[in-house]
Formats: sequence, C-alpha cells, structure tokens
Amino acid sequence: RKGDFIDVGGVLGTVVDVGLRATHVLSRDGVTVIVPNANLISSLVINYTASTRNRRIWVRVGVAYGTDLDVASRVLYELALADPDVSRLPAPEIRNEGFGDSSINLALVAWIQEASDDLIVSSRLRFAIDKAFRQNAIEIPFPQRVIHTKVA
Repeated sequence: RKGDFIDVGGVLGTVVDVGLRATHVLSRDGVTVIVPNANLISSLVINYTASTRNRRIWVRVGVAYGTDLDVASRVLYELALADPDVSRLPAPEIRNEGFGDSSINLALVAWIQEASDDLIVSSRLRFAIDKAFRQNAIEIPFPQRVIHTKVA
C-alpha cells in the first residue's frame, strides 16, 4: 500500500504509488525506483509496516577484555532509555554475542517506533555510546595482531 516502508530487491524505501503495471518506491536516498508489479509477486518483499511500524534494531559494539561488563551493560541500557525513539516496552536488552579476537562483543537490542528511522536512531546511539564509553573509561579496542619474526 501507499506509505508502506518496504525492502524489495535490496532497495529500502517508501511506496509512493501503486499502479497497474508498476509500483514506485522512494528510496532512502531520494531516488524513485520503479518496480514492475510482476517482481513484487515473484521476489522476496519485506514490508516493515504491514502489521506495525515498530522495528527491532541491533547496535553492536566491542569492548576490551577486562572491561566490567556490568558497567558497560548499564551504560548501554541507560543510553537506550534516554533516546526518545527507543520504545520502553519491550525493554531494551544488552546481549553478549561472544568473545572475539580483540574484544568482547556486545549488542544493544531495542525496538524503535518507526521502522524507517532505523539508520538515524542507530547512528545517534553509536555517537552516544562513543561519548559515554569515553566518560566511563570503557575502551573500544581496535584489532591487534602480534607478529613474531625469526632471524636466521
């Protein structure tokens, strides 16, 4: 329907017109993509607004080994609650996604009220995470490698 936020063929955008032969989708970059209606029937189409406009987002961040994960989790949770577009119910979650080569991988998982705002809200949260982590002395490590050389 007109106004739906969809993903068709990897193009995310808002349906602006549904014609007899083609549907016009306004992409996030302001480009109108003309999609033949036959493609809508024969390919995968994700409609982010069919039953609800809410969408779950994942903001991933790595923290240095030795970081107090309770403190990092609290900071992430408080940042999520402070964002006006993050829903309170269901509550945001902080997940430990595993131990990487250079970091412990955390994810802030939260629901937002408008599916098409996912990039804006995720970016805003990443800026806030960087600032809050610096204020709380939580290190976001960069990949490191140790190279051993032998002299013959």
